[in-house]
Amino acid sequence: MNDTAILYLTTEGRMIEWRWSDFTPREMLCRGNHECETLIDEHFMDDLQALRDDFGEPLPITSGHRCPTHNHNVGGAQNSGHLVAQATDVAVSGAKAYRLIPMAQKCGFNRIGINLRGDNRFVHLGKNDSEPTMWTY
Repeated sequence: MNDTAILYLTTEGRMIEWRWSDFTPREMLCRGNHECETLIDEHFMDDLQALRDDFGEPLPITSGHRCPTHNHNVGGAQNSGHLVAQATDVAVSGAKAYRLIPMAQKCGFNRIGINLRGDNRFVHLGKNDSEPTMWTY
């Protein structure tokens, strides 16, 4: 099945076709083990695609949108950007993470979480209207 032919619900309540060439819907959609409504934030995805274009290398997504049940099950924050499709976790570490973070800030990502320990290394990229925030896991 061609993912681009499927319509996706935006955070603004519109249905759109997938248009982000370096990401698949499966990467961004909720990965909970139940059926749930999945949202796409077009502006967030446009900025994520711009970051990928600037970065010039794949940005493997380990977590995109989360429904409330899945967010709770994985220990996500109650006000997580994942709930409103304005956050994603990217599997990246070492020199690539060091290079990605300032590029993400330049693209307007203002909520950056860093987990560079253990086997599950990732950088959380989020956007909202709050003050810039950076943290480690």
